[in-house]
Amino acid sequence: ILDGLGYDTLSAVAFEASFWNRQLTHAGYGYSESLFEDEFEDGVAVGWGLNDRSFFRQMAGRLAELPEPFCAYLLTLSLHHPFDGFPEQFKELDLGDQEGQPISNYLHTMRFFDRAFEALISELESTGLTDRTVVVVWGDHDAGFEWTPKFAALTGHSPDPVGWYQSQRVPLLIKIPGADAAMGEVATPAGHQDVAPTVLAMLGVDPGPYAFVGRNLLGDPGSAPVVGEYHCWRDAQHIFLQGEGRLEDGECFRLPELTRVDVTECAKGNSDAMAQVRASRLVLEHDLQAEIHRRLATADTSK
Repeated sequence: ILDGLGYDTLSAVAFEASFWNRQLTHAGYGYSESLFEDEFEDGVAVGWGLNDRSFFRQMAGRLAELPEPFCAYLLTLSLHHPFDGFPEQFKELDLGDQEGQPISNYLHTMRFFDRAFEALISELESTGLTDRTVVVVWGDHDAGFEWTPKFAALTGHSPDPVGWYQSQRVPLLIKIPGADAAMGEVATPAGHQDVAPTVLAMLGVDPGPYAFVGRNLLGDPGSAPVVGEYHCWRDAQHIFLQGEGRLEDGECFRLPELTRVDVTECAKGNSDAMAQVRASRLVLEHDLQAEIHRRLATADTSK
């Protein structure tokens, strides 16, 4: 969409191009250029590859040279399980008797990412880019730790399945230039599918005519369920944990008190959630995206 609006579009990850078949999938997403590990200078590895500080430093220079407007999609590598180590020279935290454990390596790495991201924003500020750039940060999945009672206590959740599902959340942080009125937290339940239409709306592009499963979170997103792992879902009123795929095999919890209620209270939400799953599966299995775009392009929008 942005490519069609004159944006220069770039994706970058300092990893092998064949992983997740990115050399083809990123082009399929529409990026006009993609950078992989061979395009980056070597540096200390943290996590799965080039540390985030070096990655951001190298990308800051590239972003400053891109023609405007541009859209850049940057995938970092340091914050990824199994967190079995962390370079001594980068440690800033005193974690006491937790030192050397995977959870301490995770915390060291998160601190390292925070510093690296701070440096990236400073670099963008020095070139004036932050005055006219929307910056979006999100996680792709949980940290990969075993769901034990001890770990559940650390995260502030119960050690049961509903506590586990509540822990399966990732941050979505958005920085909008000069938009003080937009500051604060949006409490609407949301998922990855909502990122693209929300960002498009921030760039002045109406996401309505496009075939998104997700919603513009700053518009009127409604209360549709957000589907997570194993087709479990949540909305503003309930969390539903799937059993064997039938409503009666699952568990329905009312929010915010997490009271378990009869599954019939989740019937409408579960029906809507499964409709999302079926639609997504059909688009993938039958390669329907091109057909959807064709029909939208030829549709009579006045109706």
